[in-house]
Amino acid sequence: MVRLTLAMIVRNEAGRLSRALQSVRDVVDEMIVVDTGSTDGTPEIARAHGARVVAVPWQDDFSAARNAGLEFARGDWVFVLDADEWLEPADRGRLKALLWSPALAAYEGGFVQIWNRLGDGREGVAVHPALRLFRNRPEHRFSGRVHEQIAAAIFRRKPDAALFVSDIRVHHDGYLRDVVRLRGKIERNERLLRQALLAAPDDPFLWYNLGVEALRRGAAAEAAQAFVRARETMAPAVSFAPLVYKYEALARRLAGDPDGARAVLEAGCRRYPHHPDLWHLWGEIEAAVGRLWAAEAAYATAYALGPAPPGVPTEAGVGGARTAAALARLRAALGDLAGARRWAGEALRQAPGDGRALGLLIRLAVVAGGEREAVRTAVRLLRVRDAQAAERVAGALRAAGAPRAAAVYVRYVRRFGSPAVQGARPPVGRPPGGRLWAVERWLAGVRHPAWRTGTVLAARLSLFDGATPWIEGAHGAEDSPVAGGPPSGEDRSGGLPLSGRVAWDGGRPGVPAAGVRKEGGMGGAADDFARDDRAG
Repeated sequence: MVRLTLAMIVRNEAGRLSRALQSVRDVVDEMIVVDTGSTDGTPEIARAHGARVVAVPWQDDFSAARNAGLEFARGDWVFVLDADEWLEPADRGRLKALLWSPALAAYEGGFVQIWNRLGDGREGVAVHPALRLFRNRPEHRFSGRVHEQIAAAIFRRKPDAALFVSDIRVHHDGYLRDVVRLRGKIERNERLLRQALLAAPDDPFLWYNLGVEALRRGAAAEAAQAFVRARETMAPAVSFAPLVYKYEALARRLAGDPDGARAVLEAGCRRYPHHPDLWHLWGEIEAAVGRLWAAEAAYATAYALGPAPPGVPTEAGVGGARTAAALARLRAALGDLAGARRWAGEALRQAPGDGRALGLLIRLAVVAGGEREAVRTAVRLLRVRDAQAAERVAGALRAAGAPRAAAVYVRYVRRFGSPAVQGARPPVGRPPGGRLWAVERWLAGVRHPAWRTGTVLAARLSLFDGATPWIEGAHGAEDSPVAGGPPSGEDRSGGLPLSGRVAWDGGRPGVPAAGVRKEGGMGGAADDFARDDRAG
């Protein structure tokens, strides 16, 4: 039987600690909580939940605090969690099953998926892998004053160590704007990073994280300079390399340099053509300056690639629902309402729980044909499972300025129940030829030079020389939250008409769960905002 130890470091977390501990109480066998100087009753709360509290003076070193707690761990495996995180309730059983699996014997550690709430909590979700599960061995100790790492110790002990990637979810709200400002995380992290750079002035990972902190602080030009330093000194295969290009481009865009941002993204897409986030950001930058055809080309490539696989940091919906919604807005801007509605339908097919996709589809129907077309769209092309989902559709109709259509829809549902699935399926999705065939078919009529150059689907066709494939095998950082504000993430139900959700006609074939995937020698993905709020 595998025993699991929960390891945490905290300081003044009385308001959030109970949520974290309760989320894992039926999964872990012991809880070790390192307190670095709380004054708000945090230790007493931890003890009330059965945790062993270890008092450790704060020394401006996250690794030192984490390692102090590991000295008291008695489990076979360690699970690292922060006070502003909690295990997804639906995944508790899956984590238990993982620990009981005979296949676990082949691995030294594993990744979970961190779902970060951004901005004010309504700006979306960013998903990144985090190495939070590892064997409890004396040699497995964290390193790094800030953005601490465990992967280096694992591979130092066993260079051919295998790590797994799971789709077990951990939720995180430590990036909410008010929390970040209140706790002074950015100032603390920048101070610790600059201290670390005194000892390692050419460490690209430190420069990368310094750029991320400057970007969060709003100093876009300063962030761009830090990302340049990181790009100049990093090896192409390090796991955070694509994010350096992404965030440098974002920083240049915020600094008022769209041409510089475009040049950075062009270089990034040539080197890492399989990363949909780079292409999607390229589309956003082109759209912002009115280059709609170029934006559509970039968005279409991101959509053709599809969502990034598990183990790769991404913004939820990129390569899927969010990208389809962007293409819908572009088609509308180009005067193609029929195309815009089809792309909006595709967005809803891929994210049945996304209110933004539903609202976009309804608004486009109102623009195309008024309230009559809006209610026709709701009745013929949407399916709902329960009253909650039907009310969401009615609410979207009212929000789009179609109150009479909402009233008609409500009466229809009360009389006939869930609307029947009728009408033609949209041409974008998973037809016999697959996602790429759908993109090419849908955009086959476009005769703009941007398409004829061959750059549109260059990622699929591998037209770029020197491209670096997925770099999951590189040793690097464990975490990688994203500094964006995407719409709420893609629904993982596979398009099924779940309770409270609205599905586009026919839904989408179920997406297989990521499960556990072997990644021999994987060091993880980059950590731009990694666990920065626990102790200091």
